[in-house]
Amino acid sequence: MNSDQTSFPGWLPALLVLAAAIAFIVADPDGLASRFASLEFGAFRALRPAGNPLRIVNSIPAQVLLLETVGAALVLLIAARQYSWALGIAFVAALAAQLSSWLFCLHLGALFDTANASVALLLAVIAGFCARPFAGAEARNRVAMGRRTTQAAAAKAESAPVASQPAGDVLVLTSLSCGLRRPSALARFFEGDAAGFMRLTESVMAPLLDDIAGHGAWISGFDGVSFSAQWPAAGDGAHADRACDAAGRMIAALAKANERLVQQWPQGESPCPTLEIGIGLAAGKHLAGTVRVRNRSETCLLAEDSTTAERLGRLSELYGSAAIVSEALCAAAQRDYAFLEVDFLVLDPGAEPVRLYALLGNALVRASPKFRAIATFHDHIFRSIRARQWEKACGLIAQCRKITGASQKLYDLHQSRVVWYEANPPPPDWDGAFRPPLQ
Repeated sequence: MNSDQTSFPGWLPALLVLAAAIAFIVADPDGLASRFASLEFGAFRALRPAGNPLRIVNSIPAQVLLLETVGAALVLLIAARQYSWALGIAFVAALAAQLSSWLFCLHLGALFDTANASVALLLAVIAGFCARPFAGAEARNRVAMGRRTTQAAAAKAESAPVASQPAGDVLVLTSLSCGLRRPSALARFFEGDAAGFMRLTESVMAPLLDDIAGHGAWISGFDGVSFSAQWPAAGDGAHADRACDAAGRMIAALAKANERLVQQWPQGESPCPTLEIGIGLAAGKHLAGTVRVRNRSETCLLAEDSTTAERLGRLSELYGSAAIVSEALCAAAQRDYAFLEVDFLVLDPGAEPVRLYALLGNALVRASPKFRAIATFHDHIFRSIRARQWEKACGLIAQCRKITGASQKLYDLHQSRVVWYEANPPPPDWDGAFRPPLQ
């Protein structure tokens, strides 16, 4: 389902039925409500003892009040998809209204017509049940658990026969992957309180998902602790910028979530856990198409290169950074964001080496003297490693460690590699990329 599609709000049919019912009672077209009241009057008069007159009381305000109060509750319940509660409350309200009318008739000799309002309430619940398929579509659009494609690809998927060969497209996308780091270790803080862990996870992930979905992303996967999203290449070429903006907002949102967690964590022997996320960003061509198996269709989205966002998100912890981006994305957005080169390595045996960058901030960070100094240090570190100047590389790494806010994980990584290179000299034709040794 395409992210651009809009769904029919599940509460709207019930609201329209209630509005029509109020208008019907007030306007009373062709005297229908009056005729119904006359039938009620005849039935109730038969119950009255002989000689006791029965008068009809104009009950339009009472009916409207009943519809506004009980109807509002029904609309809220239907919007929350609590259909059983809505049906039960509608029946109870209708029964209570009829019972009240009967009691007034017996004891006061006054007839309040509540049948029209009762029927309207039941019609509202029926309308809510009829809107369930549309409400389900709305939930799927908002949470977006399934794979999404462009409108053209979705149209192909709908029109193609089941027996045909699956059609595919090559799309240019910017991908973002985000996941909680070490969720199993985090769960140990909530041993015996699974519901508490789920509430914490939802409180962290739900705002992140809502944010990127509200900024034009397709959400292609969500497993509770991680998700993937894509921005399609648009005419303005801003898909990479949108992904970087989203990553920045995620990092800021996580900092606030940690502050709330510290304030709410019970005082005791158990320390308060720290929430961390790993974000990967990559831009490039993707293969997109619909795969059909046993009358079930799913959209497959696969990156052509090896530096997928999911992989970079997992690697982010290695460098002590929240967000790691690919070289292609860095090239697409480098004018407006601060990217610091953190590695030059081969991800898979036999593959071409790739450069990885940490996303450190926006254009203001990029223009700061501190960032330019760190970027210069990193450039000299990688040049020294390529030139096999191990001692010089160690000295530059030691200087970078002293910079305020420096990632000690990153410099521990490169320090250990220099030590490994000294013990295992690279070949003469070495290109400077780190290739993990085969175990």
